[in-house]
Amino acid sequence: MSSPLTRIRIALEDGIIVVTLPDEPVCVDLPLANAILDEMIAVVAPDIRKHRLLVELKRMTVDRAARQYLTASERSERLSGAVAMVVDNPLARVVANLFVTLTRPEVPVRLFGDTASARAWLLDQEM
Repeated sequence: MSSPLTRIRIALEDGIIVVTLPDEPVCVDLPLANAILDEMIAVVAPDIRKHRLLVELKRMTVDRAARQYLTASERSERLSGAVAMVVDNPLARVVANLFVTLTRPEVPVRLFGDTASARAWLLDQEM
């Protein structure tokens, strides 16, 4: 069985960091969250600044420590200027909305049902 990170695609496309999760379930814990940020930094290096971030959520759960790290660590704050999350099922959308409401991120965050709308919104965000 492969490592969860090897099944997560992270790429820089048109100035947007795109994180695509696999169709199978992924549980993001603190070590995996750290590895994801390492990979995001490697993808944009040497241009370490705020970027637009598109996360295509599928079957993902994030534990509390990882959630805090991904939203409030110095490393994540240096990279994230605006975040669009693509959520393709109603239950995940409710959970993602709750997450955004409770964490009150300092950058614009919006949920979408499709990738095209998410990209269009991100490209309208000033960095």
